[in-house]
Amino acid sequence: MVSQRVPPTGKGAVPVPPDLVVEVTSPSDESAKISRKIQQYQKAGVALIWQVYPDKQEVHIYRLSTNLKFETRNSQQEFEGENILPNFKLKVTAIFEE
Repeated sequence: MVSQRVPPTGKGAVPVPPDLVVEVTSPSDESAKISRKIQQYQKAGVALIWQVYPDKQEVHIYRLSTNLKFETRNSQQEFEGENILPNFKLKVTAIFEE
């Protein structure tokens, strides 16, 4: 967890990447831009990235260990917080409920 990796310093930005990033894609986002962001997050050391696609009702799951490869969860499936958020499970459809 991030709290275990943060050095005990004073003020200013914390020089530690987050464990999890959730990115919501808009219809105007270009796939090349999305790929660049994912690469930047992974280069920074983000362990788990959830890329949410509202128009498709999908979530792409990226792990640091798999580079740009991802797993897709559709509206019939759920995804987990893995070792970042233990015991967290969410159905993809729950994201899009009103």
